[in-house]
Amino acid sequence: MPSEQHSESLERLHRLGIWGLVSCGFLAIATSGALGSLTVAAVGLALFTWLLLNGHHQRFALSDRWLNALTLCCAGFYPLDYLYVARDFITATLRLVVLLALLRLYSVRGRREQAQVWLAGTLELIAAAIVSHGLVFLACLLGSLFSLSLVLATRSLSSQSCSPTTLSLSRHKVTQSLLSACAAITLLGAIFGTAVFLVLPRPPRTWRSSWVGPRPPAAGLGQELRLGTIGKLQLSDVVYMHVRVHGHANPNDLLWRGDAFSRFDGRQWSKDQLPAQTIPVVHGLATLAGDAERRFPGPRLSYEVRLAESDFPNLFLAGQPEFVRVDAPVLIRTRDGAICLPYTPRARVQYGAYARMEDRTTHAGHVQPLSPEDIARYTQLPHVDKQVVRLTQEITRTASDPAAQAQAIERYLRQNLQYTLELPQEPEPDPIRSFLLERRRGHCEYFASSMAVMLRILGIPSRVAVGFRGGIYNPLSGWFVVRAIDAHSWVEAWIPGKGWVSFDPTPAVRAAEFPAEWPLWKMAWDACTVWWQEWIVSYDRRLQAVLVSHAKRVHQSGWRTARQVLSGTWAALRAAASSLASTWLIALIVLLAVLSAWLRRANLQRPWSRWRNRTCRLPAVPIDAGNLYQQFLKVLARHGWSRPPWMTPQEFAAALPEGRLGELAREFTRDYCACRFGRQQAKITRLLHLLDELERITPHERVPTGLAAQSTSHPQ
Repeated sequence: MPSEQHSESLERLHRLGIWGLVSCGFLAIATSGALGSLTVAAVGLALFTWLLLNGHHQRFALSDRWLNALTLCCAGFYPLDYLYVARDFITATLRLVVLLALLRLYSVRGRREQAQVWLAGTLELIAAAIVSHGLVFLACLLGSLFSLSLVLATRSLSSQSCSPTTLSLSRHKVTQSLLSACAAITLLGAIFGTAVFLVLPRPPRTWRSSWVGPRPPAAGLGQELRLGTIGKLQLSDVVYMHVRVHGHANPNDLLWRGDAFSRFDGRQWSKDQLPAQTIPVVHGLATLAGDAERRFPGPRLSYEVRLAESDFPNLFLAGQPEFVRVDAPVLIRTRDGAICLPYTPRARVQYGAYARMEDRTTHAGHVQPLSPEDIARYTQLPHVDKQVVRLTQEITRTASDPAAQAQAIERYLRQNLQYTLELPQEPEPDPIRSFLLERRRGHCEYFASSMAVMLRILGIPSRVAVGFRGGIYNPLSGWFVVRAIDAHSWVEAWIPGKGWVSFDPTPAVRAAEFPAEWPLWKMAWDACTVWWQEWIVSYDRRLQAVLVSHAKRVHQSGWRTARQVLSGTWAALRAAASSLASTWLIALIVLLAVLSAWLRRANLQRPWSRWRNRTCRLPAVPIDAGNLYQQFLKVLARHGWSRPPWMTPQEFAAALPEGRLGELAREFTRDYCACRFGRQQAKITRLLHLLDELERITPHERVPTGLAAQSTSHPQ
């Protein structure tokens, strides 16, 4: 095979490895959400274009003039990006790293540029490790390791002198061997890295919190809630949190409250900036309810929550939380009842809670009444259309108390209005009037806002709560998955003697707007993500101690089980030896041992030897005819023939008996002499083929015993 074809294959694989280094680093950063969509599209197109320009026999590289000009442009754009475009140091720096890596890729000519590309790809991967906590990072890390192995292997082979006939494999086998070797190196590196990761001491989680990129805001969180916000959010399938509930029959009915809004101007809800309460966290446990509140009747439940990255500190809690287990110094409770962390986490947060479920039929006991300031705040109203006032009075004309009035409004909205995600095309001057009297269709913000306004018309304090409702169960992970389409808003009304009570006026047919189940591949991906977040991203000293303790128990129980199995086996053998059937048992064992030894000698040794010899003949070093002749002598020795030191190759071949073994040996000897002494290097391919044929000879094709005995007179 011509050496040009080998050089071409190595060069193509080398370019592919360099491209893989840069692409894997870029993909890891892009999937973290730290880069804008325009940057991702532009860089992705540039990487694809480079692959087209440098495919097959083509090579493309920017000139030094263009490279210097573009590098200066990137360096000049960086401060502008930081100050005016991204307005974030991390995002601007990541964009600079990606652009510089792309420019280095387009300027690869020699080894100096290749080293720069390696450095740029490594910087991309390090940056991705800081901002990306997703499972995609693992795939990108393995891809980078594979690409690096491929680059180093092809560079090592290209630096050696390979003559046209000293390469023992075809061009396709060269590619296959290199890719297999790189895959094996990647696998071994992943195993070694996992072992080191699990054993080394873990740093605290807090060092990662300030480096995670931003995430789209959760359901309605922020300083204001404009009508239509949650409806737009429900069109997305992004996962926001995972929930595991203990002690509740139907988790799909749970309302995961994140925040509440009290002030309404006719089009949007907002919050008043009021002093908040600081709740200390003692040994990881925060007590949110007093002794009297904890004695209130009602069912209790406990649950665990894993929040995705967010730019908001709010915790999503179901029911009336009494205790919260969280890794934080303190918790903050706002005047609207939201429970928040004292900082913006920017990383995944895990916490647990023990809460009392609401029961409208049970009196809660002594409840502290609202202050006059709170009553004024929760009954504040903008100008309300008179028809809305008349409708409210008509709905509640038979209700005698605030609880009955709230239930009447909730029932009316559920039964007489329809749920839809279709938003108005143009802003409405009075969204509440249009929803109740004209469109009579809308999503949860319109239902909740309309009920809150109607309650305030009656003088009942109310507010709009936002969060999520229900979720979908993933049997592969055992967690409920709460997505953006589960975003929801409802009403909390102040009922005397019961306190704040939740009312959900949105019709039950809301569930029909969304798919009932997830595809299997999404559930599998989500389960892998849960495992990745728990055992990789959130892996800390506590989990490390749990893993060590579990491994110790498994080790101890394994030794006990092994001793029991060995003891039982030995007792059974002793019992069998004392019986009459032991003779047949021993004969059967001996027969199986002899049979396995014969099979190993006759059938298993030669395939292993052929695989070993082929593996040893990788194109890492030139193959000499003398090396092949030494392998030829080893093959004949396994067949029972050894060449004495005083015999020449021709004499030894002539001394072999007639038969397939002798014919192949004599042909190999002729080609060997022609290759080594006649400079006919093209014979090496034929020598390799003859070696394979000699290794495949079965015992039945060997020479008769009498002739084989003659060979024993030769010293081995």
